[in-house]
Amino acid sequence: MAHTRQRFIIDVLKKRAKLWPVVGLLGPRQVGKSTVLKTLCGENYYFNLDLKQIREEASKAPDFFIESHRSDRSIVAIDEVQKAPDLFDAVKASVDNKKRPGTFLLAGSTEFSTKVGIRESLTGRIGLVRLWPLTVAELNQRSSPSVAMPLRRFAALSTPKNIAQRVEFGGMPGLCFIRNQAERDQLIEGWLETTCYRDINQIVGFRVRGETVRDALNIVARAPDVTTTQLAQQLGISTPSIRKLLDALETLMVITRMSAHPTGIGKDRFLLCDTAVAAYLGASSRDVRQIALYQELMCQYTFAGFPAPKISYYQSSRGSFVDFVLEDKRGIAATLIVDTATPKPYVLRALGNLKKKIPRIELFAVGPFSKVSESKSGIQFIPWTHLF
Repeated sequence: MAHTRQRFIIDVLKKRAKLWPVVGLLGPRQVGKSTVLKTLCGENYYFNLDLKQIREEASKAPDFFIESHRSDRSIVAIDEVQKAPDLFDAVKASVDNKKRPGTFLLAGSTEFSTKVGIRESLTGRIGLVRLWPLTVAELNQRSSPSVAMPLRRFAALSTPKNIAQRVEFGGMPGLCFIRNQAERDQLIEGWLETTCYRDINQIVGFRVRGETVRDALNIVARAPDVTTTQLAQQLGISTPSIRKLLDALETLMVITRMSAHPTGIGKDRFLLCDTAVAAYLGASSRDVRQIALYQELMCQYTFAGFPAPKISYYQSSRGSFVDFVLEDKRGIAATLIVDTATPKPYVLRALGNLKKKIPRIELFAVGPFSKVSESKSGIQFIPWTHLF
């Protein structure tokens, strides 16, 4: 069952709570935030603003709400905190008045930290953490690979079946444990309806039809590199409106925007928040695997306590493509997803092109390989089973 899976993020949150008076947990709807909060704080110190009565209490008297629930014995969790924006100033006043690490844990299904007024309230007081869908390691309750180790030292921790199930069923706890496809499809439809018809209109800044949002997600899933101009033409709405819509979907963490590396060409590329949702909306199997690997890399950075890396993609003027160019303080690496254990030279050509432009870059190809190996040109071949 979903609730029996220990989330690795809990240890990260505990460490942040020793350093910051406020800890923020961000993630899209149904990714498992509420379960994590209840695990950390217990039912007595957990407050969900999705509930009308609690939301009204918090909105009418935010200072009283915060002070009456503040505890010296436990961190206090407030879920969907963005639904009562005045709480942020109340939290600021409370922690400024009595400084103590691990006082509040604020969670939300929107990027509330990007709003100017809220950002000013939280600056210097909050340690933010992103919750991604369940990883293969979490689903199977065993240790996770770590970006703290060089990839060449990884051992096989997963099986091809484990990874195939994670890609097919996704990592959202409410979806990924449902093996009946018809039932899972109904749950995805419910998630999409909530997102497209309710959540989006709370933040997009203009009235938008749910059908239009759904059509936009269908297009983005099938063509992650679609431009705003192309999207506007296909949906029959203005380009400025499309930009606002995409910004709102990003704020809801329904999509993640990945830019092109400056040594190549291309516009922003959009990744859906879950592989099962992406596949349901028509994403290709390769694009779904790209989403899975992107999320795995981001999770490994979080679990290791590292700052999130800068991740872009590379595309040459002739169309050759590299899935990820990953940069952190330790260096820069390029990762190409390949479909076979014996990729043709032309498939690997894009990695060679990048090496000419960035001599210090490390090169990786990830695919159905049986073992870790390295080519004469310096490309390291990493099996899928070593990365998840």
